[in-house]
Amino acid sequence: MKYLQPSAIASALRAGGLSLISMVVMGSVSAPVYAESPAQWQAALQQTRLSLSQAIDAAEKAVPGRAFDAQLDIDDGSPRFDVDLITTQGDHVEVHVNAGTGAAQQHKNKGSASSKDRKRLDASKITLKQALDAALKHTPGTAVDVELGNDWGRAVIAVDVLTAAGQRMEIKVNPVDGTVISAKVD
Repeated sequence: MKYLQPSAIASALRAGGLSLISMVVMGSVSAPVYAESPAQWQAALQQTRLSLSQAIDAAEKAVPGRAFDAQLDIDDGSPRFDVDLITTQGDHVEVHVNAGTGAAQQHKNKGSASSKDRKRLDASKITLKQALDAALKHTPGTAVDVELGNDWGRAVIAVDVLTAAGQRMEIKVNPVDGTVISAKVD
């Protein structure tokens, strides 16, 4: 699996004005591509018709469970959302959601969810969608990544937001009460 290097994109953009999407279509990159710069995120978002929150809804509808990680990726030139969730049976499942159509399907069952992911999810009193709402209220823009994780020993929900000014911000939200803990340029 190859990942698009930010320096390669910058060079291509300076040299010929190529967009991230055209580079993927022309075969410069294998899937999936993880956007690194605001320009890469903006190029992917131009083809996206769903919000991250809508993608989580679609994934949880396709595979009953609760999401703990979701992000925008690019697969074979098309943006998609990858949503990881823990099913009602306790499995860790990855669901792909087409960012243009909203079609969701199970991609991979990774087996029994880890105990740390189950504990974090059980302790979280808010959903990823509620964390997205809190982060976007604090820092308006477009959410491109949300993850229930760990920050120096405490559970947090980290939300990456691309602002209208083109800055990528990381907003950390308390998973118990939904308050914003911190915000910084990512």
